[in-house]
Amino acid sequence: MSNLDSMLCVLCFADQRSRFFTPCMHLCVCEKCNKDLEHKGSNCPICRSSIQSFVKVYENEEETISFGSSNLLFMRFLIEFNDRE
Repeated sequence: MSNLDSMLCVLCFADQRSRFFTPCMHLCVCEKCNKDLEHKGSNCPICRSSIQSFVKVYENEEETISFGSSNLLFMRFLIEFNDRE
C-alpha cells in the first residue's frame, strides 16, 4: 500500500483523511464522512471508542500535513500512532 493510499478515509476510501478523534487520536475519516459521524453521535470506526471531539487536520501548499497553528511534530506523532495499528 502506498503512503497516499494509507491516507484515504477508512469509510469511503475516496477522499483524504482530514479528521482525528479524541480521546483515541485516530486520524481516519474525511470531511464528508466526519459530518455523517457527527450527526449520528458515533464511535471511532477503528477502535469503536466513544468520540468526544473531532479535530480538523489541515494540508498546506507544500503538501505536508499540519495541525492548524500547532506544531508539525504533534502531527507526525499522530500519523505514526495511527500507522502502528
